[in-house]
Amino acid sequence: MPTGVTIAWRVLQIASLVLVIGCFFMAARAHRQNPTAGARVRSNSEAATHNHQAVIFDANNGAFGAGEVAAINALKNGDLSGIDPAIAQLDKTERFDDQTDALRAELKSLLGRAAKYVNDWQPPRKMTPDGVADQRKLIADFKLWQTSYDNWFWTEGKQFGVQRPQPTPKA
Repeated sequence: MPTGVTIAWRVLQIASLVLVIGCFFMAARAHRQNPTAGARVRSNSEAATHNHQAVIFDANNGAFGAGEVAAINALKNGDLSGIDPAIAQLDKTERFDDQTDALRAELKSLLGRAAKYVNDWQPPRKMTPDGVADQRKLIADFKLWQTSYDNWFWTEGKQFGVQRPQPTPKA
């Protein structure tokens, strides 16, 4: 092959390679800006069902967070002001699944126990050994509930991209 043709051929190969690499980077940039591009489009009914389930999940998650904060405030500070609103919020959340119903029932029970504990052992009453045992059992049960809540959240919540609110007890 003559030298001019070889040089032209190499220039065309390099230009083609640059073009392919440029297209790759532009496609990657476009995908990074819209990662769902090219994904299967859901039908309206699928999207509506998924969105409705996400709303229900979010409502339950919010109620669990409110109940968790109310329980912490009751156990740490003797503050019962959040218990009744938390129970009301738990009562009005829509059903999601059996596991969620079990978590809701357990949290309502814990909130009731926390309120009874705080009412029974308010100063000036002296704490008895039975009261200390009740307190320890209540705290242990609450920690078990928190573990169950974490497991529920991470298994069910990831499909919706919902983030768990961190409890912010009153100081």
